[in-house]
Amino acid sequence: MNMSELVINPWTINIFSDASTKTAYRGRSPTDACYGAIAYCEFDKVDEWYRIIHDTTSNHAEIKGINLAVRLAIYLRNIYPVSRFNIFSDSQISVYGMRDRYGNRYLVDNHIYSSSNDNSLISSQEVYVETMQMIADYQLPVSLWNQKAHVAMSHSKSLEHAKNSFCNCNHPKAVVDDDFIYYISEKNNEVDKTSRCILKHTNVGSKNYEEPLYFIPNDYTNLVYRYKKTLIKKGE
Repeated sequence: MNMSELVINPWTINIFSDASTKTAYRGRSPTDACYGAIAYCEFDKVDEWYRIIHDTTSNHAEIKGINLAVRLAIYLRNIYPVSRFNIFSDSQISVYGMRDRYGNRYLVDNHIYSSSNDNSLISSQEVYVETMQMIADYQLPVSLWNQKAHVAMSHSKSLEHAKNSFCNCNHPKAVVDDDFIYYISEKNNEVDKTSRCILKHTNVGSKNYEEPLYFIPNDYTNLVYRYKKTLIKKGE
């Protein structure tokens, strides 16, 4: 089986998340962002969501994009009779944090630390926890994939670089074919362009864009166990 067969079919919804940022004045803080998620079943767009956030960072906005993609998947699951979801993001740190590194963390006094990186405090941990919690609680059949950003669709070298990057970052069991790379690159460019356009035309400073909740795990070990059972392994 190749990746096109695994991903582009009637029983799968593919959600592409991304985030765009801008600073208030000449690169100085605060940084505002628009993160979004766009869903496709085969080549049909089924929905798209976008949100604005004030005074943030690029990495935080990117993981919020994956969080939004999970929310969108849960919503669409009640509408479309599909058996699995794929979430694609060009944020390597976010995908790795959600897919590969969650087991190398531990909880102390309601804070999550990395056991493999000098015991450092995990940034945006409340978003990771909430996203893992939603996937586990709803038993969402989802795979998480990292992809290359800003692929030039008309340039063969750019597409080939995107293919190599996908293979290196994901190590899928299925064959990564050219049609698949074209498909995911095109959709990533779309959500990137739309989020930038929305952010450009939104006066963020004139409104109070804040996150209303902060999630703290009371049993991170149990959450990891339930989350690991739900997440679909790469290429299965």
